[in-house]
Amino acid sequence: MMDARSILPSGWHFVAYHCLPDGVTPISPLARIDFPVRYVIIDFDCSVRLSPGDPHLIKNFGGRDGDPPEYRSREPYDPFKIDVFTLGNVFFKDFYQVYEGLDFLASLIDFMKTPNFRQRPDAEMAMKYWLNIRTHIDVGRARWRLQKRKETMGERVLYDTVAFARESVQRMKRMVTGEVGSSFPSMMRVELNSVNSNIESIGRDGRRLTRTSNYAFSFCAITADEWPYQSQTLD
Repeated sequence: MMDARSILPSGWHFVAYHCLPDGVTPISPLARIDFPVRYVIIDFDCSVRLSPGDPHLIKNFGGRDGDPPEYRSREPYDPFKIDVFTLGNVFFKDFYQVYEGLDFLASLIDFMKTPNFRQRPDAEMAMKYWLNIRTHIDVGRARWRLQKRKETMGERVLYDTVAFARESVQRMKRMVTGEVGSSFPSMMRVELNSVNSNIESIGRDGRRLTRTSNYAFSFCAITADEWPYQSQTLD
């Protein structure tokens, strides 16, 4: 479960979760990359308690994810390694298969889903593996929106443009407060390339969306002194 107080400092309605506590005003969550959230573990009815010093081996217990290969065997297994496999499966099914641009997760997922639990990493090893991967992820790409694999080209251009403009506004605010460092131009370059490549693939059939995207480019060229590009027109 996610503790959303950091990205929704004004709170949210207990039933209409898309609204502020008044139940009317739509919420506008802050970006998790700027305001990290905390995740907590719940549903301990699907857990087993082991005392210190007990061997990490159980059998015939099961869980909500039926994919771990240990469940197909009658041999004892390590429940902590089941947790690692299950989280890797979440990364695979809920993120890697749904969104594009997450190739950096592939090796981590394979590592966490190692079929033989005795060779599978524990949580600490998986975390160290991820931290190493994270150091090689471009900061601009990390800030870009998640793109669903099933998006149409028109949807992609529209969503990219909105995300580009929204991120530009936020960065202008951070520049004013001195929170944006030298990585600003490179981050914007990554996002421009993403939006621009989508526009070029549509061509003249997407003229209206192309013009909308140009407004976002113009905004950034005007407001960012370090911005190295000019507004582009594909007509």
